[in-house]
Amino acid sequence: MVIVKKGLVLSGGGGRGAYQAGVYKYLREQNFIPDIVSGTSVGAINAVAIGCGLSEEEIIDLWRSINFGKVMKIPYLQIIKDFFMRRFSAMANPAPLRNFLSEHLNFEKLKSNPQEIYITAVNVLSGELKLFSNRHITVDHILASAAIPMVFPWQIIDGKYFWDGGLMANTPILPLIERDVRDIVVVLLSPFGNVDSELPRNRKEAVERVFELVQIGSFQNFKFSLESGKSLSAKTIPEVFKTQLKGLLGQWLGGGDFRIRIVSPKTSLGMKSLMNFSGKQADALIRIGYEDAKEQLGDMQT
Repeated sequence: MVIVKKGLVLSGGGGRGAYQAGVYKYLREQNFIPDIVSGTSVGAINAVAIGCGLSEEEIIDLWRSINFGKVMKIPYLQIIKDFFMRRFSAMANPAPLRNFLSEHLNFEKLKSNPQEIYITAVNVLSGELKLFSNRHITVDHILASAAIPMVFPWQIIDGKYFWDGGLMANTPILPLIERDVRDIVVVLLSPFGNVDSELPRNRKEAVERVFELVQIGSFQNFKFSLESGKSLSAKTIPEVFKTQLKGLLGQWLGGGDFRIRIVSPKTSLGMKSLMNFSGKQADALIRIGYEDAKEQLGDMQT
């Protein structure tokens, strides 16, 4: 009997992360228990929460209890001082988020969990995308993965400087491909696919649309490569993916059946949602995430 590995991919998106908690609740109701979870930015926070053994209800409670003051504090005087001295400084101090995560996440459980957890961050100097596993993840790694440039300061890990993993791969699906995961659920925090959209009517809407497209860009490129590879001959596939994805997809496509299912909002959640850390928004997004998962995934046990 062939055991099919299950995987969950959680994209970045700031305060929209509560949406993923709603999706995860539905997945657990459908008995979809991922062997591997990969996340970036706020998706990294949710991925690590899962790896620490928190139930779906505990993750939901965390999101309902959150507020802006538990995520960051604004050092106004320091910002003003750095401005006049022409020094670079981030807009916010993530110390409250560090305390919040340290209080609610058990990193010893994370390390001993047989479930594999992966999060990403970007090396500020080299531009390299770095992958961290639950055998090594600490609160520093989570803050690095969620260090939105200009908003939060870069984080130093092993003498290297890291920013938000979403800069390079906002939907980190490749760690699952490398590990031969055949049943994958991808949770995006921006609209994707067949959604009802209208052309932007002003600059604000244009900026919002551009941002949403950037958010799903890495996954869209992956999907395009996957679909292109499926249309090529078996002889051509390995050579193409040696260049595009180091041969990983070529091997995967030739290895049997697989499934990638996507859950995403049907409309934009709005730019304000990115930095809105409140119980009110969390409640709304948890509900929307749950309902979208139910509608878009259907009965997963049939």
